[in-house]
Amino acid sequence: IASQVQGDILYFNGTNWVRLAPGTAGQVLQTQGASANPVWAAAGAGAVLEFADVGSNITCTNPGPTTKYGGFYGTGPSTTESSRHTYAPRAGTVTSMYVFTSSNVPAGQTLAVTFRKEILDESTLTCSVAAGTKTCNDAASVAVAVGDRIALKFECSGGTTAIAETFVMLTFN
Repeated sequence: IASQVQGDILYFNGTNWVRLAPGTAGQVLQTQGASANPVWAAAGAGAVLEFADVGSNITCTNPGPTTKYGGFYGTGPSTTESSRHTYAPRAGTVTSMYVFTSSNVPAGQTLAVTFRKEILDESTLTCSVAAGTKTCNDAASVAVAVGDRIALKFECSGGTTAIAETFVMLTFN
């Protein structure tokens, strides 16, 4: 690789290692997904990662599903959504959701997680952690306005074994 300068990044373009010259001040490195090259892009308008911790006491009923609601910032689960929703601090877009459990979902069970806005399911932003796995994600987007009530709905079905500690990460732009 010739003409290297401080701040260069090397990446593989599928055939060769190539140089990506430094971006301009304030730009961020952005991936374009599988089979695409990274690029420099303008920083988002204050992207914030929101974490929800729903604890370790989501236990399915048989027959299910068992529904619990999770808030943000480690508030734990509740059967009452009004005790767990929060208000959107500004207008923006929730652009993706990632769900992680600390251990695999028990055999025969699933854990569905749905983003809720104004006490309604946003079916465009939902995913299910299948039995024997620990994660799911959804890259859909949902617009929110200042003051919208937002929460997460957790539905456990298929058994009576408690599901491990669950965390959710949302990207809010």
